[in-house]
Amino acid sequence: MNPKYEKQLEEVIDKHLKALPERQAPESMIPGVMAKLQERANRPTWQKPFIEWPRGFQMFFAVAMLGLLVGATFLCAKFWPELPTERVSATLGGWFGKWTVLWDALDALGRAGLLVMKSVGTIGMICFFAFCTVMYLSCVGMGVAWYRIAQQGRA
Repeated sequence: MNPKYEKQLEEVIDKHLKALPERQAPESMIPGVMAKLQERANRPTWQKPFIEWPRGFQMFFAVAMLGLLVGATFLCAKFWPELPTERVSATLGGWFGKWTVLWDALDALGRAGLLVMKSVGTIGMICFFAFCTVMYLSCVGMGVAWYRIAQQGRA
């Protein structure tokens, strides 16, 4: 379509929609909506979306998750040499017996991943997981930023 025509059409539609009277909600609907809003406001913190948690709880949660990640990485590094990869592979292969081709590919990728993890060491694993975490948070941050930009004109 023609951008000039689209702009004119948008202005005409906007003018007509703004000329319409405001519609009032039915009287029977207002108490129910207000009760739902009050119920939402009075929910415990842990039932609210993470973004609505108090900043202190958010920081505590982030530090706790980071601690769990670091602890799991160190525990895996400590017990990694004793990991019986052949037995784990055989057991999982039995479970995925119907999909042997898929299992063989996943098994090869898993073994390659184990080899890489063993060769880079603990510091390398921590750096890798830190990099993945930063990239994930960057994606979330960009998504929030783009959402805010997209919703800025709507109010």
